[in-house]
Amino acid sequence: MTDCALCKAAKEDSYRIICKDEYSYAMIKRDLQVKYHILISPIRHVEDFKDLTAEESLSLHKMLSSVRKHIFDVTGLSAVALLNGFKHISQDHIHYQIAPGEFGVWNLLQAWLDADPKPEWESWEQYLDLSKEDKAKMAEELKFKCQ
Repeated sequence: MTDCALCKAAKEDSYRIICKDEYSYAMIKRDLQVKYHILISPIRHVEDFKDLTAEESLSLHKMLSSVRKHIFDVTGLSAVALLNGFKHISQDHIHYQIAPGEFGVWNLLQAWLDADPKPEWESWEQYLDLSKEDKAKMAEELKFKCQ
């Protein structure tokens, strides 16, 4: 799918990729809500988990496990894996979001309880203001060989 932002990013924003294998990749998110915010996605454009091949599913979940452990090893932060609910899906291309924090899921629960339920940002860039160079540096810091 040519207009898919995740398919495009995997090809054009390779500086953000921290891990990639034959079926999946992990990359620093373009619009980070927290430092080390990662997306994990199949390389092939897939819109529903039920449509993944067995190889893609295994790759995606192995990568999810490896990335969460790697983030902990590098940062000491507990990384939580998230899927948006159907009402809040921003991309048709399926993906997990990895959000690290000092207290894991408790950070996210606190954010949900305290946050405006629908913040009105002017643009995606208002999440965490990092330059392309800063994102590349963060990706370089987290790069590792996928297992």
